[in-house]
Parts: sequence; structure tokens; C-alpha cells
Amino acid sequence: MAEPRPIRQLYQGILQIAVAFYHMRARRYRPVVTLLERGSAYLQPFAPACMDLDIAHLLAGAAYCLDEVKQLGPEGLADFDHSLIPKIEMRHLLKD
Repeated sequence: MAEPRPIRQLYQGILQIAVAFYHMRARRYRPVVTLLERGSAYLQPFAPACMDLDIAHLLAGAAYCLDEVKQLGPEGLADFDHSLIPKIEMRHLLKD
């Protein structure tokens, strides 16, 4: 909350995507969709990578999950495959 720089949006995006999956476990359809969309929008400017984080991978995983959620609909969240939840990955730049 105290971060005044634009990097704040990176943190907000990561947190919103994480909170979306918290709501997924409680089967709250609307917050899942809203937070996956909003979190992804916050992260877009930082793709493909920022601070050694693979933002492109996280965005792709969030988009895939969002598509799955929309296909399942509000009554189908219990059938969501939690193994699809993306993990934040570090990018390691190779130096010659």
C-alpha cells in the first residue's frame, strides 16, 4: 500500500490473481472472474518479465484459468482443476 512507484501495479496484479484463486476455493464466481481480469490488466505493462519474474507465464496461466472458469460457469467451480493454477516463476538470464 505504501509503494508510490509504478511497480505498485506489479504487486497489485500478483495479489489480485492470488486472491482470485482464494475465492475459487470458496466457489465465488464473480470475484474469481473480476480479480483474474483486473490482476492480468495490472500485469500487462510488465510482460514479458519484471524483477526476474516471468510475467508472461503468469498471464498465460491466468488467462487459461479464466477461460476454464467461464466454461464451468458459476455452478461448475467445484469441478475446477486446481492443478491449473499458475505458479510465479523466476526467469534466470544466462550471461555469456
